[in-house]
Amino acid sequence: MFQQTSLFSSARKMVFTLSASMAAAVAVIDTAAAGDPISYQELLSIPQPAAVEPIAYGTVPLQFGELRLPQTDAVTAPYPVVLLIHGGCWLAEYDMGHVRPLAQALADAGYASWTLEYRRVGDAGGGWPGTFHDVAQGADFLHQLAQQYPLDLSRTVAVGHSAGGQLALWLASRHGYDAEHGFYRADAIELKGIVGLAAAADMDLLAQGRECDDAARRVLEGTPEQVESRYAAVSPARRVPLGVPQILIDGVEDHMWGPISASYYRSAQAAGDQVQRIVVEETAHFDLVAPQAPVWPHLLAAIETLMHGQHGQETQPKAVLR
Repeated sequence: MFQQTSLFSSARKMVFTLSASMAAAVAVIDTAAAGDPISYQELLSIPQPAAVEPIAYGTVPLQFGELRLPQTDAVTAPYPVVLLIHGGCWLAEYDMGHVRPLAQALADAGYASWTLEYRRVGDAGGGWPGTFHDVAQGADFLHQLAQQYPLDLSRTVAVGHSAGGQLALWLASRHGYDAEHGFYRADAIELKGIVGLAAAADMDLLAQGRECDDAARRVLEGTPEQVESRYAAVSPARRVPLGVPQILIDGVEDHMWGPISASYYRSAQAAGDQVQRIVVEETAHFDLVAPQAPVWPHLLAAIETLMHGQHGQETQPKAVLR
């Protein structure tokens, strides 16, 4: 189990610094103590936390989540909730395993973490539209979980990494759907904010570059020209303004996903959303979901900022955080 109490305290102290930078264009954090960027294989080598019983939110095997509750005296029930959505280019090869340490670290830091598994490209029923139905259904299942566990759904922040960042941001856009899509429900979970970690949130740009083994075209089963309505339905860059505060965190060394996040940031900012982008030096793609990486306290600070509704309230912006 990760011991994150001191880092959690540090993150609380950073909340107001992050809030102060909300009006800034892009905040750059210099992690002078950072080592080499973490690879995916190194991420998998992090000791796994104790297993928790999966909870089904649907009827097929991959429709489940893992709920971890705080085991600390630092917070009292009901607990604020982090809805955690893993990435992996929407592909079946990448499951939630690599974010379980992060999910446990969030619980150790005082949050109830609800980590979603979902059908992906290569799974029966994955891709269009099953992947999106699963994530929407799993997120909204928090209403049922709150009937059994001490969860404070008024303090729910979604955290998504890579493809999971697209899904987390997309969840906030469902209010704009008409009935034909079937993604929106009257009891859709309301998010206090969203943290996008290297968010794959401009799916047109992804399709153009054919990034990650042509992932965008594969999950939507076509190019923007062939299935334009699908890109319009799920690409956050097309669905702004989301109307929910957002903090995007990217690594300077994340050369594939950083530009995608930056493109989305420009779209969201132009649309009038409350959005900040934090770029962390000496940080690559998988550092963002590694609790032992120097970026971790900045992730906690971003979550705290959104939980407390302090996004954009400070009047002394700082362009660079040190």
